[in-house]
Amino acid sequence: MNRLAILENDLEFTRKLLNNIMSKNKKLQTINISVNLEEIKETLDLLGKRDILLLDADTLANDIDELISILDKKEKDTPYVVCITNDIKRCEQLKDYTYDIIKNTNSFIKIANVINQITYLADQQFYERLIKEELNNFEMNITTFGYDYIVEGIILLLEDDKLIKNLQNGLYQTLATKHDLPRNYNIKWAVEKCIKATVRYTNFEIIKEYFHVETAEKVTPKLFISMLVENIKNRIVQELEA
Repeated sequence: MNRLAILENDLEFTRKLLNNIMSKNKKLQTINISVNLEEIKETLDLLGKRDILLLDADTLANDIDELISILDKKEKDTPYVVCITNDIKRCEQLKDYTYDIIKNTNSFIKIANVINQITYLADQQFYERLIKEELNNFEMNITTFGYDYIVEGIILLLEDDKLIKNLQNGLYQTLATKHDLPRNYNIKWAVEKCIKATVRYTNFEIIKEYFHVETAEKVTPKLFISMLVENIKNRIVQELEA
């Protein structure tokens, strides 16, 4: 879930906006609606890099410098900031901190689309981090196309696990289409070569424990990818609960 905090003094506008946003995005959790910076300060401390701060720069008025100071202190935990305003100049100081600036505060559709973009991007970055951390368990050449395809493929599987049923015509074909490759053989060759080398050069005790096999030959590409997806799904649940 992505947490959403809103700074806006027009509560009727906020109500209509929330109805519009929440009807289109089921990954959001509203945690605070404030009419001034003082009310939202404690919530800002809770927001992380997956979360969203939607603010009306016209409401913020003379508190922009203080908001910037708060965001600076968050460093790597800075949330996505979406600034809505009737006057772009009001957001000039915030432009280095904002994901997007939306001029027309009545454009509910545009605001909802930006929020959807953020939740999608946050998910992709979240998945990629967990996948790469999981792959660090093995002696893997991260400079190969195979490695990149494995990371991309697992992200696809986290969103649609049916692609694992038939690697050739499912996952490999989807990756080939994504990269405008004429044949899925290129993907298959790169992925399976990377997995084979990884199994060969990783300490067998690690392979044995992770994949529950008695010999390295038992680690097929499908088993390798499936076990990674299963373990990453567990990590996703654990991190979101935390």
